[in-house]
Amino acid sequence: MLKSFLNILCLLLAVPAVALAEKPDQQHVIVISIDGLRPEVYMSPDARGLKVPNLRALAASGTRAERMISVFPSVTYPAHTSLVTGMNPARHGIVNNFKGQTVEWYLQAADIKGQTLWQSAQQNGLRTGIVTWPVTYGANVDYLVPENLSFGLSNPVESIRQGSTPGLYEALSDKGAATSIVSFDHPDGGEELDELTTHLAVNLIKKKKPQLLLVHFLDADHRQHFSGPEDADSMHAFELVDQSIGKLRDAVRQAGLEHKTNFIIVGDHGFLPVHTGINVYALLGQLAGGDRVAMGALAPMVLGGSGAFYPGDQATAEQVAAMTAKFKHFTETRLRHLVSFVAKDELERMGSYPGAEFALAAAPGYMLTGAKTSEVFLPLSGIKGMHGYLPEVPEMATGFIASGPAFRTNYTIPLIRIIDVAPTIAKLWDAELAEADGVVVTGIYRQSDVISDDPMGFKMGNEH
Repeated sequence: MLKSFLNILCLLLAVPAVALAEKPDQQHVIVISIDGLRPEVYMSPDARGLKVPNLRALAASGTRAERMISVFPSVTYPAHTSLVTGMNPARHGIVNNFKGQTVEWYLQAADIKGQTLWQSAQQNGLRTGIVTWPVTYGANVDYLVPENLSFGLSNPVESIRQGSTPGLYEALSDKGAATSIVSFDHPDGGEELDELTTHLAVNLIKKKKPQLLLVHFLDADHRQHFSGPEDADSMHAFELVDQSIGKLRDAVRQAGLEHKTNFIIVGDHGFLPVHTGINVYALLGQLAGGDRVAMGALAPMVLGGSGAFYPGDQATAEQVAAMTAKFKHFTETRLRHLVSFVAKDELERMGSYPGAEFALAAAPGYMLTGAKTSEVFLPLSGIKGMHGYLPEVPEMATGFIASGPAFRTNYTIPLIRIIDVAPTIAKLWDAELAEADGVVVTGIYRQSDVISDDPMGFKMGNEH
């Protein structure tokens, strides 16, 4: 009898304590992306006359960052994929908004290399939902409404519905949902898509109660491109997004989830006003001296604030090296302070533009273009704001707020990186994104598992 008791006791002692403890009620996470969010929108809204009560409230009740560092290139689809993988673009594979030299957006989740937040959540038994998040067609989630920004669509609603979880769009788009919206290349495309996103996300929260929900709002980015970062239309777009966030917060309350929901507000990049375009095709022709073979040595890919140059299909290594040297010398002499030359090894360190020989990064006020003209410097028409610049440019900083039961209240941190967001969120369900380049920012949690009683921080452990 005693021997049996001792055997049972040994078995119990061998089981980790965490396995014996009852798992607490799982907290919910709603990640809301405001495309083009700048930290001053919530850090100093009064200076711009902004009415953003929901962002104010979440920032005050949670942890806010004075700035979040984007990836390179600082554009929407690479940054959003970094937000959900914790990886730099060269590793997760979404290196551009578009595929190659085309205007075909990255739409398919299958193009993402590496583990995503929704995959991690699914593996840990959480109900997952997505409403108009980039690169999510075919994503393996419980409730999917993908994003489609393809230009010239006669009615994006139909393309979104077809990519959604079967029957879900119909279940969420009750009366009040738009049956038709204009395509993304229209000036009102962002606002109309945001209205639809809000309607669907509100109903998803009420009806399905996903434990991880990703939502993307676009119009603030759209307006800043067309009107400029400080224009009244751009400020109004932030106010409209704030109203949408208010509706999502109301839906959480109505669903009885307020006490266990964490709101994560993120951006993807900042914005700069622009006045002059630098035409890389004209520059390529000028440096090649009109020689078609030399021009074919490099294939540019332009992304506004930056652009990458890849070896031409038929070019030899010598031709590529010769043209690369010409670009480096010209940009470091004639274009000094207007354009920076970013060498291949630096791109590799940043996890950017894989396969490129080099990149060019424009200075504030300038952007790279690909116009079919021999003029290198061009006045801009229809574009007043741009991003895509090096993440070190102060204006490229974006925003981050974490508010809810898991996070410290009324707390400000100087910075966080986009690549740190996914690992930090996954920690909420005790998961690790092993492939992530980013780290878990443990200091923003309401209670940290790691404490120190040593003023120099050398004695660290799980002492409570």
